[in-house]
Amino acid sequence: MKKKLIALGMTLVMGLSVAGCGSKGEAPVQTPAAQTEAPAEDAKREPAGQIIIGSSSETSGDITPFWSNSSSDYDAYKMVDTGADTVIMTKDEEYIFNMNVLAEEPQETENEDGSKTYTYTIKDDLKWSNGEPITAEQYVFKALFLGSPVVATDLQAGNAIFDVQYIDGIDEYMAGETDTLRGIHLLGDYQFSLTVRADKLPFFYGRHLATIGPMYMPGWVPEDVEIIETENGAKFNDKFTAEYIKDTVEAERWNPTASCGAYMFDNYDKSAYSYTLKANPNYVGNFEGCKAQIETVIIKYTPQDTMMDEIKTGSVDYLLQTSDGKEINAGLDMVEVGTHDYISYPRNGYGQLIFKCNIGPTQFTEVRQAIAYLLDRNEFAKTFTGGHGGVVNGMYGNSQWMVEDAADQVAELNAYNYSKDEAVKVLEEGGWTLDKDGNPYSGTGLRYKEVDGKLMPLSIKWCSSENNSVSDLLVTMLEKNPDVAEVGMEINQNVVTFSELLEAYHNDKDDYNMFNMGEGFSVPFDIAEQWEINGSYNYNRIADEQLAKLAADLNIIEEGDDETYLATWVQFQQRFNELLPNLPLYSNEYHDFFLTKVKGAEGKNDIWDMSKQIVYMWIEE
Repeated sequence: MKKKLIALGMTLVMGLSVAGCGSKGEAPVQTPAAQTEAPAEDAKREPAGQIIIGSSSETSGDITPFWSNSSSDYDAYKMVDTGADTVIMTKDEEYIFNMNVLAEEPQETENEDGSKTYTYTIKDDLKWSNGEPITAEQYVFKALFLGSPVVATDLQAGNAIFDVQYIDGIDEYMAGETDTLRGIHLLGDYQFSLTVRADKLPFFYGRHLATIGPMYMPGWVPEDVEIIETENGAKFNDKFTAEYIKDTVEAERWNPTASCGAYMFDNYDKSAYSYTLKANPNYVGNFEGCKAQIETVIIKYTPQDTMMDEIKTGSVDYLLQTSDGKEINAGLDMVEVGTHDYISYPRNGYGQLIFKCNIGPTQFTEVRQAIAYLLDRNEFAKTFTGGHGGVVNGMYGNSQWMVEDAADQVAELNAYNYSKDEAVKVLEEGGWTLDKDGNPYSGTGLRYKEVDGKLMPLSIKWCSSENNSVSDLLVTMLEKNPDVAEVGMEINQNVVTFSELLEAYHNDKDDYNMFNMGEGFSVPFDIAEQWEINGSYNYNRIADEQLAKLAADLNIIEEGDDETYLATWVQFQQRFNELLPNLPLYSNEYHDFFLTKVKGAEGKNDIWDMSKQIVYMWIEE
């Protein structure tokens, strides 16, 4: 596989220095390539100091991602709970076995049915943050717990399956057809096996499918819930019921009692929307042996309307992923003064309009296309990013190597350039040709379409979050755009909190047709579940066989077969561009601003994120 992500996402640095995991005194600026070398022992610091990280994404306190958490919640989760995975990603986006955790290279067995079994032996001296041992049972627990319908359905943790979706037998187990998960076996105190399902192989991102980490079993379930090993796989005893475990699950969900990552959960301040994390003394280190050098990390919600004041006054030390052009220019002014530094990097994602494709007018492709024609996205991107970004016409961000390698095909995607006439044309082609009385549309008022024997008005219910500059710009350029009314459409905005928006987006109700949110693409770029017909993660509720197949086919390609991968990626983008289940608004150049006392940030980008870079950072008082 081509390793162009780091090259495309190389960070711009102003006045920074780093040496491995840290430095005593002055050190030269290193390139990302230089940083892949293991750090010298004398370059590792004992944890000290504090950093307050500000994020424009509102925190909820729901730190575990199995229910519904924001990107800020997820940033905190990754810092505390992803330190003992069996497979980890390097800075070159290669997936390697985590020999900090494993006692030996795993045994890999190709099975007759096309599945593949990994037999893992973990080290016998691994510890949770509270000093208790990490055992094989806790890896098996994660698979059984997250894949169980008791958790996913009865306890409404719909996102839980995501971490274990590749395990053989997971579909039958999650559906409740069996209480035994055949793809996971507990073989001893420090040994277990995991079998990757045949229909997910081959996989373009190699060993990633063999990734699993431990979950702190004593925190999540009562002590008499046990794991039973059988010849057909592992299972829980009969104590594992929703009624019996719900209290311990709810407590651990909001207040994790033990961690295996670089940091451990300390508290969540509901009034300040902030997490406080402390350095984990028992963390085994990342792939280069780096451990936390900052004692306390605070992740807090920093609203867009106050974020630049907060970074200027030092209320926050580090401001993540600034994207608004006005804010970026204000930050660059601080850098010029000399009080602040910054890094910038292309976004692995975009801002977008999201459509529910199974209800109301937005269930019809022509309506989604008409909305695209009625929004001048070039002007929108220019205004919002202040020139630090631009329009994309598919499900991609400019940090991805595919964009460069398929530049000609990407340029040929429909740009949906602003055109009231094109909007009218696609609406008429889609059957929006009637008025409220069922007569031919006269050119004034709302358009209607006959759907299942009833007249449906061309009225879009839009849900947006409060204190959001993207929403404010959409009001001006879309909702109140006179051309929207002139083509026979109306868009009605409803402003809610971000948590309420997420809840509305995830549920199956027909409250809203359209949302505006950002999306960061997964690493690796695995989108099969997102577009699977009736899939748990298909929140757009789109049911298009071609789109679903292309999304699934994208990953079932041999590692290293870039040509096939790129061709499939292009076909997916073409279909996405035609259907527009989401309408990309902009993919921007992120800027992180921070006080000059913050050192070691320059390896970070939108793929190697803060949860990975934090162990290379320190505070210089």
